[in-house]
Amino acid sequence: MLTLPAQLQHRLTLSIAETAELLGIKPKTIYNQISAGSCPIRTVKIGGRRLVRVHDLQTLDKDCYPLQTPVSNRILRQKNRV
Repeated sequence: MLTLPAQLQHRLTLSIAETAELLGIKPKTIYNQISAGSCPIRTVKIGGRRLVRVHDLQTLDKDCYPLQTPVSNRILRQKNRV
């Protein structure tokens, strides 16, 4: 189970780019895994955008991706987007 910084726990969703930055991987890696059906992160499509629910990210096994520390300040400053 991943523990997210307190600043992100109020958010409902994160973009693929934000999720990738948080996990320390490239967004293209997540998109490739989604296409291959091997992505361990459950995603939802809302209005043509592919998003990751914060709850699903929190329940992700921490062995799947090492959580990067510290989290980018850019993510922490952004407002909640739905």
